[in-house]
Amino acid sequence: MTTYNDEFYSVCVSKKSIKKICDEEIATKYTELYKLFQEERKYKTLKMLSDGSAVILDYDNHNINIINYKKQSKHVFNNASIDFLDIDYRKGILAIVNENGVKIMYNNGNAVIHPEEDYIFLKGRILDKLGNPLFITLSSSKLDINKSKIEMFQICDL
Repeated sequence: MTTYNDEFYSVCVSKKSIKKICDEEIATKYTELYKLFQEERKYKTLKMLSDGSAVILDYDNHNINIINYKKQSKHVFNNASIDFLDIDYRKGILAIVNENGVKIMYNNGNAVIHPEEDYIFLKGRILDKLGNPLFITLSSSKLDINKSKIEMFQICDL
């Protein structure tokens, strides 16, 4: 566990103990995790994804980095919008959700999805159904807060 000022702690639930750990011990025992942490220290970590990847924002260069320390992989999306409501990543596909549109970035290029008239996007998720990537959105009516909708888009059709 880490704190807001980047100190490491070991937490043992069964012994009900918390012990501070020095950086050198983490670097020796958990090398890959420590490498990820050193990379993350440079930037703001926004979100941990379900596959264990971290979404890290590089505000200076307008880049979004997806780092997975277990798989030892890093994907960088250059010149990406870093002003968004939600973000998701799966198998090389990045989705950036704003109220007025969703930008999908993938190997074959980029695509933008716009909400229906008088609706705004709130959230989005990339799902994989039998090897076909799908994008699911939650949107809400600007005129009636009781109206919301969930839509599904096939990414290969965008």
